[in-house]
Amino acid sequence: MKIKFKEIFLLAKRQVVRAMTQNLALKMVASLLTLTLFALVAGESVQMSKRVNLEYITAEDMMIVNTVPFEFEIVLSGQKSAIGIVRGQDYYYKVDLTGVGVGTSRIRLDTRQLNLPRGVVVSSILPSRIYPKLEKVITKKVEVKLKLNVSDSILKQYTVRVEPSEIEIKGPEEKVSLISVVETESVDFPYISKAKTLDVNLLPVHVLIKMPGLPTGKVKVYIEKKK
Repeated sequence: MKIKFKEIFLLAKRQVVRAMTQNLALKMVASLLTLTLFALVAGESVQMSKRVNLEYITAEDMMIVNTVPFEFEIVLSGQKSAIGIVRGQDYYYKVDLTGVGVGTSRIRLDTRQLNLPRGVVVSSILPSRIYPKLEKVITKKVEVKLKLNVSDSILKQYTVRVEPSEIEIKGPEEKVSLISVVETESVDFPYISKAKTLDVNLLPVHVLIKMPGLPTGKVKVYIEKKK
């Protein structure tokens, strides 16, 4: 039985078309499954906690005098892709107190300032409120008092001079107004026959009080025996 060339060609064509159709269908099914899996993973809702840094801004003549937090924690939920963006970033929250007067303020933290990705929901904030207390900053000149471990009878034989004899302190008005003297550390008196210079530390007054004109926190003590 003779098979015509045309019939062979048509048979081969049908086989090729069938194979291509079947492979295309398989490819379409595989692509659809991949897209579905990706959508499920990307759309999966997850939860995480994130620490946010707090920054306080005050007027130049005001300062915070109580203990305040410098970070707070938020609990977030949302799609895995959006949460991944949040996880890889540092967030800062600015508390603007430039227009706030003396006293304690109640500040409610508003997470809208953070500009979180769309779809991310904040479920809790800890703490949700802060209570900074402000006081006016003042400067004042006070005396430097040298503490020497020596008897008066021996001290009369020497000339002792402290430089500077006065310093400027700066801090909250309530604290600074109570201070009139800043003392040095206790110093053992050097029994000398010639002049001697000592570098002596000043005792800290208060954690909120600074000595802007004396960054080293030291004064010089000049000791010389009288002739």
